[in-house]
Amino acid sequence: MKKVLFFRKKIKTIVNGKSNKFLIITGPCSIHNYISCKKYYKFLKKETPKYKNLFIIMRFYLEKPRTTVGWKGFVYDPDLNNSFNYKKGIYYSKFLLKKMYNTIPLGTEFLSPYIFDVIKKYFCFGAIGARTAESQLHREMAAKVNYCVGFKNALNGEFVFINSLIAVKQPSVCVNYCVKSNKANLIKTKGNFNCLSILRGGNFPNYKINNIIELIYKQIKNKINKGIIIDLSHGNSIKKYNNQIFCFNYVIKIILFFPQLSGVMIESHLKSGVGNLNSVNKSITDSCISIKNTKKIIKNINLIMHKRKSYY
Repeated sequence: MKKVLFFRKKIKTIVNGKSNKFLIITGPCSIHNYISCKKYYKFLKKETPKYKNLFIIMRFYLEKPRTTVGWKGFVYDPDLNNSFNYKKGIYYSKFLLKKMYNTIPLGTEFLSPYIFDVIKKYFCFGAIGARTAESQLHREMAAKVNYCVGFKNALNGEFVFINSLIAVKQPSVCVNYCVKSNKANLIKTKGNFNCLSILRGGNFPNYKINNIIELIYKQIKNKINKGIIIDLSHGNSIKKYNNQIFCFNYVIKIILFFPQLSGVMIESHLKSGVGNLNSVNKSITDSCISIKNTKKIIKNINLIMHKRKSYY
């Protein structure tokens, strides 16, 4: 557990502008089997020590938010056959987390408040997605943890997370469920001052200079954390995995001029594209870039961050 606390502290220093390191949150769109998860984990464990200017977090998404319907994630349906053996899903999710969380930093998107209470202790970074960024319940979830949580813009691109970032800083009272005692109780939270903005695109990409300047203005006006993470996928890539590289090529040109840019998120898998339910080395949800292209992105960001150190 000491290692996780160390990871959380390091991320806080980056998000709050007290470190020159840059966050890379990379990994599969969603975890869907044990083998590919372990392979990707080994890849990051080997690569991470090579890059002194970066802090690399493995994307470990166990739940899958849906605009309409679809597979809900490993924790709900680990057998991918609509059997919904959630007990097996929770067991193997925790099994994987326990093996990994003390060796490399892990990040996830918090979706269900029930699953959140079971897995929150294993993570050092959390995200609140585009569909839940305004949710009162998810604000409370972000306030309950003592680590960084990023709020994404809405599906249409609007910065609806501004109100959430204002609210989550304030002390509040919310219901907490204790897994061990199987009881619910009221708790008081001091507020989470380590939450930040994630630009994930919407109807149009929003990683350009004008979007970043608009967000910085709103952050200053509302006195919220100035950290910004660019999601290279989703609306910013127009859901075409190779566009993540084009998005990255733009972002890397402006990193030097915006110290507010704390990191990027990458949807990456062992092989590029998207496969079927039987695929092991490919994503079965959103299409991802390959490990080969992920390495290129990480290497280039590490080089540019070495230059940024001399700027600020």
